[in-house]
Amino acid sequence: MEAGVKLIAKAWGVPRESLQASLELIEGERQLLRSGSSEDALPNSELLKPYDGKMIAELLWGLFETTARLEDAQDRAAMHKLALLMAESLNLDSWIAECGLSKP
Repeated sequence: MEAGVKLIAKAWGVPRESLQASLELIEGERQLLRSGSSEDALPNSELLKPYDGKMIAELLWGLFETTARLEDAQDRAAMHKLALLMAESLNLDSWIAECGLSKP
């Protein structure tokens, strides 16, 4: 996940301080998970709500746009891998199967 965050920051010119804050948040969550804590690194008010299909598609499209901004082929391949991981973990295929295709 950290590699993906770094590539997103690289592609969009995110300030170093923002990148560092994101990396620290990921590490904090990892430490909580390792310790077996039921706490989250963020307060409940800042946690993301479950994504619906539209939001999942927007996230994946954003990763595609990010990939297009990267010049290095290895960076693009890493972003592709992240997009596949996100699509799987957010259950995009299940959402599509459950809701069916939208009608124009």
